[in-house]
This record gives sequence, structure tokens and C-alpha cells, in this order.
Amino acid sequence: MEPARIQEIAVSRWWNGADLSTPLRTVDGRILSIVFRGSWSHGLGPDFQKALVDFGDGRLLSGSIEIHLTTSAWRQHGHERDPRYNDVILHIVLEHDGSETRRSDGRIVPVAVIAPDPEMLAALHGFEVDWNLVGGEVCAEAVARDQPEAIRAALWRLGDERLGAKVTLLSARFERETPADILFEQVMDGLGYSANREPMRRLAQRMPVSLIDAMLAVVMPAERYALSLGLLLGAGGFLPLSPAEAEIAKLSPVELDRVESFWQSHGSAWHHDRLAPTSWERVRVRPANHPLVRLGMAAALLTSSFEGLTASIVDAVRSGSDPVQLLMERSQCGAHAGMGEGRAVAIVASGVLPFLLALADANDDPQLSEMASRRWEALEAGEPNRITKRAMRQAAGKARVGRIGERGMQGLIQLDRMYCEPRRCMECAIAHLALSRQSTLEAAALE
Repeated sequence: MEPARIQEIAVSRWWNGADLSTPLRTVDGRILSIVFRGSWSHGLGPDFQKALVDFGDGRLLSGSIEIHLTTSAWRQHGHERDPRYNDVILHIVLEHDGSETRRSDGRIVPVAVIAPDPEMLAALHGFEVDWNLVGGEVCAEAVARDQPEAIRAALWRLGDERLGAKVTLLSARFERETPADILFEQVMDGLGYSANREPMRRLAQRMPVSLIDAMLAVVMPAERYALSLGLLLGAGGFLPLSPAEAEIAKLSPVELDRVESFWQSHGSAWHHDRLAPTSWERVRVRPANHPLVRLGMAAALLTSSFEGLTASIVDAVRSGSDPVQLLMERSQCGAHAGMGEGRAVAIVASGVLPFLLALADANDDPQLSEMASRRWEALEAGEPNRITKRAMRQAAGKARVGRIGERGMQGLIQLDRMYCEPRRCMECAIAHLALSRQSTLEAAALE
């Protein structure tokens, strides 16, 4: 047998339809039976998910099965560092090369070797994948036209993959940072849009929300917005403002005087830790995306309620209210405009919901987790951008998929960044759909 001449997708395709009634043996001598082979993921996470395996010791384990040509491919593909593979309970290979299969949580995964018979080898070698069918300008237009629900489901799974990665990263931060500071950074990142995300994050990291809240608690309610804006603009390196900048920020001379006075009287903690004015992109941005306008929205969010931004968002989602509407309403203060629906949707999808799911996990709060998950699945699609447009053209060409929601929009971002841009077609679910359709057509033509 020559595993190098066999494609992994061929093995997965064989496993998906094979007779698995014969018990298998692990490399350490245990006998196991496949009760349920699992559902083929077509490259999104572990190969076969929700499988059932009887290891012959009175235990029936449920989890994922991963398939490779050789055992060492587990590490070559980076699965030992990927939490998505922490539910893998069995590693199926054609050739055991002595490598260890260890998950990122430290657990060792049993390895079982398939000993192909002549019929199986013929099937594996006979399954030729023409990778030239994908990776060009369009990959799965025919699938999108004939089976839009398949593309939609794949995009949803990709969106879930992106969400899960964000939740994992945020969960690791809860051990060393306060939730309010983490959420504030997520919101600021979203307010930065594309041109000013980095300085927005750096500014948030310099400003503990607890310190801002303590200052806001000792001023009159009518002064809270001016104080918050003064701290943000001052620490951001914007003060003093020029007349043109004051016009962009929609600050009257009286308001500007209050903002700058508060910076001098309350901003001493940041007087020597300000961002450089050159940190910000101010020229090639639309007026609505100017950092002065966005920082005004951040100041409004910090001062819109006495309970605080974090508590407001948690309570809204827990009660079933719309966090998108909350951000739109509470980012507005008087004559100062709030964020539009598209930006609010993006912040909720990329920042707020991952934060809430990580918070629910940290606090063992199943109700918050359930409500945040429901909101994720129901979130209406925000504004398409160049990345989502490019990914949709790549996947579906001129075919219309429709009704993908923001979950699918996030899936398009994941598709572009994790699969299309690095040309990881062999691991891409959209490519697998196109190739599977082609092989089905070819098989039907031979019948």
C-alpha cells in the first residue's frame, strides 16, 4: 500500500459508506466496534462528528472520529493545538508510523489502523479528485444554484467555527482580566472599523472601565458624557482639538471647553500615557467613520446607563432583547449620532456574542449561553463588505444563496481568511461540496 498516492478525501468518502460491522483493533491491542460512524463534516473540524464507539469495556463513547493517511498527520495538521478536536475519541489511519495522537487538552486518542482489502484499495485509488475544479474564480456555482441550502449550511458551520475560535480566545483572558474591560475592548475594536481598529484596541487597553465608572459616579448626570469623551479624546492623543476637528466631533465651543477641562482635571492617570496623534487614520475614512465620531459613540455607550455597559448588554440578551438595537440607541447622545445598524450588527456578531458565550462558560451560566446562542442564530445579516462579497463570489459565482444571516456573513469571512486566501482547498467544505457533486455526476454517467 502506498498512502501517498491516496487522497484523504477518498478515505473519508469510503468511511462514509463502508460496512463497518467488523470490529477494529487499536494499535495498543484493544478491540472496538463502530456503533455509528458519525456525520461527515466535509472538512469543517473533525472528519466525522457525533460518532458512537464501543471500546469493549462497557463504555459507549460519543465524540468525533478523525481520519488521516498516517498517524503523524495529526500533528502536521496542527490538531494537537486546536480545541475543536478535543472531542475526538478515535483516530483512524491507513498507516501507523509510531506518532502519538494527543489532543490540546492533553488526552491521548486511541489509534486504529484500517487494513485495506483489494476491493477497498481499488475504491480508494479509483477515487480521483480533480482539484482544478476548485480554487479558480468560482468554486461551487452549480451547487449554489441547485442546492443553495447546502452552501447556506456550510457557511453557517464556518460562521460557528469563527465564533468558536473567538470564544476560545476570550475565555483564556477571563483568568487575568475583568469582564468589563474585555467587553469594552471588543466594542472599541468594532468601532474602529477597518482603518482604526488597532488604535481603538490600544486605547481601550489603557483605560480600565472600573476607573472610568468611578469617575463618572461622582459627577452630575448631565456631565457624564463630557467627562467620558474628555478621557477618551485626551488619552487618544486628540486634545486640544482644532476648530475643524471640533466640527467633525459636533462639539460647540461650550461643549469643547467642558471636554478639555475634564481631561485636565480627571485625566491625570493618562496624561503621560497618551496615544500618539499619528496612531490614527483620519484622512482616508468617511466622515461617519472618523475616530472622533466613533469615540463619541464610545463615550455615549459608557454613560448611557448607571448600571454600566456590561450589565446592560448581559441583561438585554438574557431577557431576549435585541443587543443591536441597544447599541444603536445607546451610542447616541443628544445631537451626537449613534452607530448605524450595519456597524451594530458587526459588533454584536464579532464582539458582544463571543464575549457573552465566554462569560457564560466562565460563570457556568447555561441560561446566558442559550440566549446568546439563539441570538447568534437569529441575527440578521449586516452590511456586506469587500471580504464577504469576494468570498461569496468565490463560493457561488452569480448564483444566489440568500437567507444566510449574519451567521453566514461571518462564515464568509472565515471562508476567505482561513481557506480561500491561504489556498486550503483540500480542507474547505465548499470545495468538498463541489467535488462531491462532480463525483456524483460522473458515477451516475457510468451507470
